[in-house]
Formats: sequence, C-alpha cells, structure tokens
Amino acid sequence: MKFETIKNKKKILLIGIILFCIGVTLFLATSLANYRKVQSIPIASGKVNYIVPDMNIVAINLQTGTDEEGNITYDSATSVPKFGYVLNTEKSYCANYNESTKELEKINNTIEYDRYNKMTSIKTPDTLMNKGTKCYFYYDKGITISEILASKEITTRTDYSVVFTEDTTGKLFEAQDDDGTTYYYAGAPTDNFVEFAGFYWRIIRINGNGSVRMIYQGKKYDENGNKLDVKTVGAETEAAYSMFSNVYFQSAVAEHVGLKYTEGEVHGTDEKSTILKNLESWYSGEDNELKKYEEHLDRESGFCGDRSITSGTGIGTSSTYYGAHTRLVTNKAPSYKCPYVDESGIQQDLYTVENNTNKGNQALTYPVGLITADEVSFAGGVYNINNTSYYLYTGKEYWTMTPSRFNYSYYPRLFHLYENDDYNGALNAGYTVDMAMGIRPVINLNTVKLTMTGSGTIIDPYVIS
Repeated sequence: MKFETIKNKKKILLIGIILFCIGVTLFLATSLANYRKVQSIPIASGKVNYIVPDMNIVAINLQTGTDEEGNITYDSATSVPKFGYVLNTEKSYCANYNESTKELEKINNTIEYDRYNKMTSIKTPDTLMNKGTKCYFYYDKGITISEILASKEITTRTDYSVVFTEDTTGKLFEAQDDDGTTYYYAGAPTDNFVEFAGFYWRIIRINGNGSVRMIYQGKKYDENGNKLDVKTVGAETEAAYSMFSNVYFQSAVAEHVGLKYTEGEVHGTDEKSTILKNLESWYSGEDNELKKYEEHLDRESGFCGDRSITSGTGIGTSSTYYGAHTRLVTNKAPSYKCPYVDESGIQQDLYTVENNTNKGNQALTYPVGLITADEVSFAGGVYNINNTSYYLYTGKEYWTMTPSRFNYSYYPRLFHLYENDDYNGALNAGYTVDMAMGIRPVINLNTVKLTMTGSGTIIDPYVIS
C-alpha cells in the first residue's frame, strides 16, 4: 500500500513538471511572437509600421509659433496630435545606431501620400527599421485636404432645374469628373473662403485628382499695403474687365468661342482670345504674387472650354449649338467631364499648361483659367432664373469659358453670370463675345506639401501655408 502511494505521487509530480514545461514553452513562444509582431502607430494623417521594440519615439514636437527671425519654434508634447497639425516630413526623421561609429545616423525616409495629401506611410530603405531605431517627429500647425473632407458632411444633388440657395456650411457634394470623385460647394456655404498669394478666393471644388479649384474673390491689400476685408459683392470681386473676343474688325465666325481658337477648326488653339490676353496680363503683372507660388499650382486639372457640338459645324458662319447649351438650357444636367476627345485620345478643349503635362491641349502659358458654366450650375445657378443667394453671386456680370451658341445674325455667345432686374445672378448666354464683362480668374492648387490654417469663414479664411 505504501509503495502504491509513493508511485502515485511520482506520477503526479511528473505530470506537474510536464505541464509546467508546456506552460513555459507557450509563454516564451507567445512573448517572442509579440516581440516580432509588426505593429503600427498613428502619426497624424498616416501611420508608420514597426516591429516592437525596434522603434522608439524619442521626441514629439509641436509648432508653437515663430521667433524674432521668423524661424518656426517647437515645444515638446507627450502624445501625437489628432487634429490641427500636420507632420513636417522634411524635418521629421528616424535614426539607427551605427556600431562602427558609435553614433546615430539618419535614415532617408520615403514618405507616401494619397491624392488628398494624406500621408499613408513612412518607409526606410530597408523597409523595416532596425532594432533600437529612434524617431523624432515634428508637427506644424495646419490641416490637410483630407482633414477638411473628414470634417464635412458628404452628400449628393440630383435636381439642377431649380436654383439652390440652402445654407450648406459644413457640407460638400459629390460628383464625378475625368479624374474620379470630385467634392464641390453649392448653395450658400460660409466656409469656403481662402487667403492665398495676396488674394482672397473661394473654393469651387476639390478635383478628382486631389487639387483644389478656387475662384478669385479680391485683393488682400490695397495700393498702400493696407489689408482689405473680404468682399462678396461688387467690382472688387473681379480681377479685370474685358470682352471675350474683340471681333469688331473681323468676320463674325463660330470659332471665336474658344479661349484659344483657329479659324477653320472647331477645336483649334493657334490664336489667343482677347479675354485670355487680359487674363495673362493680370497673371504676369508686377504686383501679382501668384508667380511666386507657381510650384504649388496644379498643371493636370486644366480648364474645360467645351466646344463639343450638338448641331451645326462650329466653323465659319454655320449656325451652331454647343454641348453645354443642351446640358444646361434644355436638360438641366451639368457635367464636370470635358467631353471632346480627338482621334489621338487628347481632350483638345481641356486647356492645360504647355510642356507641363501629358493631359489636354497644352495651349496655356500660365496655369490660370475661368470658371465653367457647368460649375456654375453645380453651385446653384440656373439658366435665366434669378439667384442672389448662392456663393457665386457678386452683383456683377462676369464671364465663364463655356460656349453656348452661334447664329450668323449675331456674334458668338458664351455663358456668363447675368445681372438685371429679372435675372440677377442667373446663368445666361444673351451677351455676345464683343461685350465687356468681369474676369474672375480660376486656379487649381496642388495640395502636396500644402496645409491650411483657419476655418474657411469670411473672418477666418483658410490660409495656405
């Protein structure tokens, strides 16, 4: 009996030892797996992948302002900011310890972005960081386009036959353009004001390629250098005053509806229209700061001067109706797409900058154009219906770059914003190209490396930095 008791105790002890060993093995295996497991940490508008504990965040620094010499100053923080700051990818860096030199050496990081300037990852030459990598993150004040989108309600519109006057602050509308999904402002938003390059602007839309299309809203400073308030109505909202095409001493032909045109061709770009000459004169003027920021102006989006034809030939004295007349007058169905494509697959009516892109006609000297009639329709304007309550209304008449029709009895006609007793703020095509009206330049901002401060309101506009 005693022997059997001792034997049973040995069995129990042996089983206990086996279970203990199994437990230790599982613990070590789990710990090792956790040690090598790839994890990620958010770093504001993106994340970096790392293997625990390969990466150590040594310092997080937030912009606090500038010193007396204008240099940006930073202060340390205990956590990554979630909003209102953008990672400074040029100043931020990681470093590995070099066993030979006994010093930390910077890693040349590769920053990857999506089309809205949202940083998706930081990559090192070796893909993964070495054990003991130390990272120093610097954040500048600002918000990215992706953060603006994230803060808005996104919705759609389907009826463009009635004017749109709703207060749409905090809201964007979704549609499609040639590059994908575009998000546009419509109605009466109070949060699409921008200050950039010495001028005030209003955002029309975020293009499908992620660039931001803006229309001129006035000067930031007067001739004496005094800061001006943002104007929403009046001549101050226009950069210049011009005919579309000076045809007084020429034959009245359909080709003059082009921002650039070639007589004898529907989609030619040999000659500059009068309005394009005046637009270029404004852009290249000595007091225009836009030229200093040309690297931030997008060359891919372009400006659509749609000369697609629904009837007629578009050449000479042939009575002609253009595609936008059918879309906007008859069908009330605007489009952000530039429809005409030639036999070689080029959008010949998409005006882009020469030698700067493979898209469009490459017919422009400078990256500046005009608003289209379709963009006015998306914003809330309707053909021959009064609307003084949407953001494109200024109380002044100004040109779009969209052809409407031509009849030999009259000069060619393009769409414009109308202003009289019956049709204030209406989309119209009653004036011919020899009439003088306002010019409101339109630009496209390339948002890579650009951030904004402010809230977009008239008293606190977005400031491009």
